[in-house]
Amino acid sequence: ALSPVETDSAYRPVPAKLDLNVIFSFQYSRIVANDNTVRAGATTVQIPANTERSSYAKAKILFCVGIDGSTFVLHNGCRIAYVPSKNPKADIRAEKR
Repeated sequence: ALSPVETDSAYRPVPAKLDLNVIFSFQYSRIVANDNTVRAGATTVQIPANTERSSYAKAKILFCVGIDGSTFVLHNGCRIAYVPSKNPKADIRAEKR
């Protein structure tokens, strides 16, 4: 076997601003209901008011299910709601269309 020409690692560190939980998640486009909730499958998430908006009713959002089972909601790339996983060891599957 030949020795490598370069002995340094070819891997690069992941940039700190890159959220791997978002990249490696199941993502679903949804519209927020009038009561500030959003639903995907059997999961419903209440979106709390924040400094940006008091209500997200009728807003287009991205409903994400992380590989650890956590659920989070993104609006224009910002996380506006988060629900930790109840069972991180459960199998996570994509929703049927």
